[in-house]
Amino acid sequence: PVGLKGNLVDSQGFPRGDVDVHAIRIQRNRYAMLQTDHKKAMSRIEELLKEIMSLPKGEADNATGSVPQKADEDKGEEGEQSIQEENRNLLAFLWVERVEAGSPAEAAGLRVGDRILQFGNVRHVSGN
Repeated sequence: PVGLKGNLVDSQGFPRGDVDVHAIRIQRNRYAMLQTDHKKAMSRIEELLKEIMSLPKGEADNATGSVPQKADEDKGEEGEQSIQEENRNLLAFLWVERVEAGSPAEAAGLRVGDRILQFGNVRHVSGN
């Protein structure tokens, strides 16, 4: 298999005859473009989260949110308690206002009204 990093030329420097070099190059280019788009989107999300986190307390409802149970169903009651203890001092900083049908958010179990306590390493912790 050639994959993303395999050689497209033989030992003499000629294009390999056993693979479709053109199709592989197109797919590698598409993959690189998707990676770049993903990095840009994640950077933008991070910027927006920082903006939200810098809002004065009066402008954002700092009520604590709930932890989605779907991902933690198999942990049982003990696991649920430890999650609640870990998240006790976290404050919701994002609220889900819309979930598109068939989207990854819907597949993950997000619903309108859910509150986000943490996104990757971004979180807002109360001083209590």
